[in-house]
Amino acid sequence: RRSSDLYLYRDIDSYNPLPAMEQALKECHYTNSYNWPLQVGLKEDQLFIGLFLSDDEFNRPGVEKAIQYLISKLDQLT
Repeated sequence: RRSSDLYLYRDIDSYNPLPAMEQALKECHYTNSYNWPLQVGLKEDQLFIGLFLSDDEFNRPGVEKAIQYLISKLDQLT
């Protein structure tokens, strides 16, 4: 089964990025049950958050739902 990646990023406080990253890592923990497992990353002053969509989910409604999900997670984390 193939999958596609979706990633969004948001600028964060470059002087103290650790709180945002720590919270993001907590959201990625396997005990959190979401429709999609999250992945996060940090590059300088940007917090990246992403997920994988299966081929079955990779359609307009699925992508829109996934993007809204990522936006809501970024809003919670930043």
